[in-house]
Amino acid sequence: MIRKRIVIHAGLPKTGTSALQELLFSSMELLRKNGILYPDTVDSRNVPYHRFFIRELRDNGAMPQFRAIVKTAEKNDIHTIVISIEGITAHIDSIRANVSKVLQDICTHWDIQIVSVLRAPEPWLLSMYKQCIINQPVKRNASLLETQYATNLTHREFSKREDVRSICDRNVITKRLVEIFPKAELVFLEYGENIISAFIELIAATNIVSANKAAFINMSLPAAYLEIIRRMNGVSNLTASKKIVKEVISKIVDHNNVQISNYDGATSKTILERILALYLAVRLTLISYEANPPIMTDSKVFGQTKNRVREGLLAFSTG
Repeated sequence: MIRKRIVIHAGLPKTGTSALQELLFSSMELLRKNGILYPDTVDSRNVPYHRFFIRELRDNGAMPQFRAIVKTAEKNDIHTIVISIEGITAHIDSIRANVSKVLQDICTHWDIQIVSVLRAPEPWLLSMYKQCIINQPVKRNASLLETQYATNLTHREFSKREDVRSICDRNVITKRLVEIFPKAELVFLEYGENIISAFIELIAATNIVSANKAAFINMSLPAAYLEIIRRMNGVSNLTASKKIVKEVISKIVDHNNVQISNYDGATSKTILERILALYLAVRLTLISYEANPPIMTDSKVFGQTKNRVREGLLAFSTG
């Protein structure tokens, strides 16, 4: 007899979660034909994770959507339900204390596995820090990490926060997950290039979907662009924003070859669009400097990238 189980993918964020969720969502019909249910109760096609599960763990005593999913699975030939929402680890301190009783009632005939993907603290903190810089603030029911969105902290300041560091601490995660899911089996996977394959194997779907189809979606932005956004997060008026932009740009562009003083004509309505245009214009230059410095010794490449910078600055000041 096939074991009936509910696999809850609880995090961490920044451990290949977007790629995994996209693969599971795009393979939803194929998985279901083979007895594995990845519920279509997602926020949108572009964010195919189960945010409703967090809301019900935190706010809704009866957990109606999760209950309905389990009932649907019990009426059909489903042996595995997969719920994926990495925010569980980030919201872990706001989950209701009595939720374990509700879960036990719903999952009477099911085993529960809680899967948490761990990553070395320092790389995880750096990746999460970059995400926090560019994300927009969350106004309601923010998790501990979401309270850091649109941060203007430096990387060092962010990494020293004990509350943030606790999110990727295995001992802290274990303690809280045991409190919330006392009868569940905890499974820890290590983040790496084979993490998608490891999860697919865990849910016994190796012969159903190919992990090779998963694409790591979130790409890191250049450091200079992140620095512009970080420092703009810390100011509220346009004049200060322009000053910060000019200061950062001056550090990555040669004063003698590019005029940067004319950008002050930018209006408040278009300043962010101009910054984005500037970012696109200087991206190749940044890559050349940071990823492969020797390329800048090629005078032709150097001239081309400098022209792109000049064009971007012109668009930034007059577009």
